[in-house]
This record gives sequence, structure tokens and C-alpha cells, in this order.
Amino acid sequence: MQQQQRLAHILEIVQDLIALFILLAAELITFILDLVCLASRRGYL
Repeated sequence: MQQQQRLAHILEIVQDLIALFILLAAELITFILDLVCLASRRGYL
């Protein structure tokens, strides 16, 4: 559960900075997939 909270916090920061597309170019594919799934559930995508 704590990992989900961390991902949620990271997603909020990314959205505030409008940097989601920069993160999507990163090489940490599992992190990116988790972040994209969370963004989708929250309606950001």
C-alpha cells in the first residue's frame, strides 16, 4: 500500500510539472507501467 501512495505522490508531482512524457521516455519500464496504470485509473490519460 505504501508503494501505491508513493506512486500517487510521484504522479501528482509529475502532473504539476507537466513532465509525464519525459518520464515515459525513461528506461525503468516497470516503474513507468505502474505510473501509467495509476494515471489511467485517475483519469489523467
